[in-house]
Amino acid sequence: MAGFGQPVDPTVEATGLRLGIVAARWHADLVDQMVERAVLAAKGCGVTDVVVVRVAGSVELPVVAQSLARRCHAVVALGVVVRGSTAHFDYVCRSVTDGLLLMGLPADEPW
Repeated sequence: MAGFGQPVDPTVEATGLRLGIVAARWHADLVDQMVERAVLAAKGCGVTDVVVVRVAGSVELPVVAQSLARRCHAVVALGVVVRGSTAHFDYVCRSVTDGLLLMGLPADEPW
């Protein structure tokens, strides 16, 4: 390794901002830890208003993330999808990815 070009991990100044966190209930043993770390990271950046909403599974993340985006400055979506022997993993991941992508696009833009 060259020793340069290493990423800097600065703390973002986010005092006064409201953060929305939407998290799936499936695989709670993993997702609960992610929520806890996200809340700690937000507080470390000065965020004092954190709204946490739980949904059934990862497929529901985009819908609730979009709702939170209407009243929060930023939104974090957290979920876990485990790859099994069926195509379920691919369908769920594609649905969530597409939903979150569409949520971030302006609704009034003519695509």
